[in-house]
Amino acid sequence: MQLTDLEYYISLIETGSYTAVAQRYGISQPAVSRAIMRLTEQYETELLTRHRGGVVASDAGKILYQRAKQIVSLASETDQEVRHAGDQLLRLGYSTIAGNLWMPAILTAFIQNGLIDRVHTVNDYSANLRGMLTRGKLDAIVYSSLVADAERNMQVLRKQRQDFSIIVSTHNPISNYESVTANTLRNEHFITRRKGHLVRSALERYCSFGGFRPKIIYEARDMDMITHLVERNLGIALLMDVTVQGNPRIRKVHLRRDEQLHYFIKLAVRRSFIPNETQRRCLDILKQVRFD
Repeated sequence: MQLTDLEYYISLIETGSYTAVAQRYGISQPAVSRAIMRLTEQYETELLTRHRGGVVASDAGKILYQRAKQIVSLASETDQEVRHAGDQLLRLGYSTIAGNLWMPAILTAFIQNGLIDRVHTVNDYSANLRGMLTRGKLDAIVYSSLVADAERNMQVLRKQRQDFSIIVSTHNPISNYESVTANTLRNEHFITRRKGHLVRSALERYCSFGGFRPKIIYEARDMDMITHLVERNLGIALLMDVTVQGNPRIRKVHLRRDEQLHYFIKLAVRRSFIPNETQRRCLDILKQVRFD
């Protein structure tokens, strides 16, 4: 079995076209056909059926498609791991909010242990970090999640729960409330992040408690912009408590207990990660850092 044969087969099932596969990989259409023929001969069964729009997988072909994706993914992951084992670096990703809370202590620990030059850091959104970790582009990540449990293919080493609050200008009447229900905010204008960001997902989940969709007047690129606009009383926001500490122009209003949302700051590694000695020392430091 050749790995390239499986790659061509996966692409053929996903596109339904020999021509599309040939164009994607820069090979001839007969080369694609020979690859499929080798697989068919190896398994001694038909893997494809033809229809007017192209080809689709047979019952046996569907099984091969699923397994082939796993094999190709594992081969790519293995290649990255083997090459990465010799570079004596731990690749550590962090999201902005989680990083602001935990990275100062983490970097201090690496400096004190003389390993700061053995750590390569990457700052990105939590969702992007999870993807990079899963694909083997990172070894460990510090990120935020609305889910308490570990995501697939990840092992959580450390976890800390944090709360969300409604953030309003001190000029907004809601600033006089100690706590609010989602239904109370039905007619309010919200400032939040773009789709896919943790803060946006949390806002949509929170508003579902009141049975409405949030009226979003602006999607900000970062947390600072959200707080600046809230200061000017242009709207309100659902944000993590830690993002507005010490701002005298903003009031934090608690969510009612039965509607409280939490997020979790996590330190996670890829389950398949096989560290070398230097990377293991770095991971040991991460496990021991105190964040209080």
